[in-house]
Amino acid sequence: MNIGKISENVYKRSVLRVIQPNRVDGIKSADLGEDCASFTDTEPDRRNTLVTTTGIINYTERNMGKVAVYRAADLLAAAGAEPAGILVDILLAPNRREISLKRIVADLEETAAACNMQVMQVQAEVTDRVSHTVLTMTGIGYQTAAGAGLSAGAVQPGQDIVMTKYIGVEGTYLLADALRDKIIERLPVSFVDRILAEPGRMDSRLEAGIAAEHGAVCLHAVTEGGIFAALWNMAERAGIGLKVDLKRIPVRQETVEFCELWNLNPYQMMSTGSLLCITDRGEELVEKLEKAGIPAAVIGLVTDNNDRIVVNEDETRYLDLPKSDEIHFIYDKIGERV
Repeated sequence: MNIGKISENVYKRSVLRVIQPNRVDGIKSADLGEDCASFTDTEPDRRNTLVTTTGIINYTERNMGKVAVYRAADLLAAAGAEPAGILVDILLAPNRREISLKRIVADLEETAAACNMQVMQVQAEVTDRVSHTVLTMTGIGYQTAAGAGLSAGAVQPGQDIVMTKYIGVEGTYLLADALRDKIIERLPVSFVDRILAEPGRMDSRLEAGIAAEHGAVCLHAVTEGGIFAALWNMAERAGIGLKVDLKRIPVRQETVEFCELWNLNPYQMMSTGSLLCITDRGEELVEKLEKAGIPAAVIGLVTDNNDRIVVNEDETRYLDLPKSDEIHFIYDKIGERV
């Protein structure tokens, strides 16, 4: 298999066909294209819905704890939940020192505190079965009243697709931190400092709440695989077609210049912190988001067929199945792990 997330076909064959979903009353398993499962307490006097998500962070040890928390929080927020806690497992190669583990946990705690989340459990193990550090996380949240109204089944043709913030923010941040010395050989120090000054851009909880309260019918976090993967997964999840204008997808100049250094595709770079929102009133939602200080844009619309189209001026292309995130290929380009 290729490096990165397993392909959709492999996932269907070797995961969905093996697992029996919804075996236990009240539990809804995550389906293809979904990032979260949920549990509803069916006791008559307690009807709280817990939402869970999982993820694997294995591309860089630097900022691993920070990314794990933001990833969990964003996936939960996009599912209409208020993030509450995170559990992590950490696998360390035998050559790692204790200080490596301490830094990861410190990042976990610092970022969790900033997101008002609890680090509920940390399991750590040194094993010769891995050559570099691997972290898996489980995030837990409570479904909000506004979030209860979100449903991929409510998506209809003609609705607008709104994207918040910018693509590639997460990947740019992680690689700029890890490759700072290499980057400043070719670009100004101020360039790297601008990227590293805003880790909070990886937090989409605020816009998720605004979108859920102001007419969005479906939300989807833009994470590994970038905007192209997120658009495909959202369309697959809702069973819809879409038409997106590439020129309307917001991207920062720092990300463009960074990707040009190593010939990376910013549209296939992890973008935790960005959110896709489907709504009847896209421009109205953009206005509300911008009043809250959150950049946003209407990038396309839902169509009445299954085609997933990206338009770039006179050129039209169809979205492919999600590919491995560009961050995985940086190792081959620079000849070392970051």
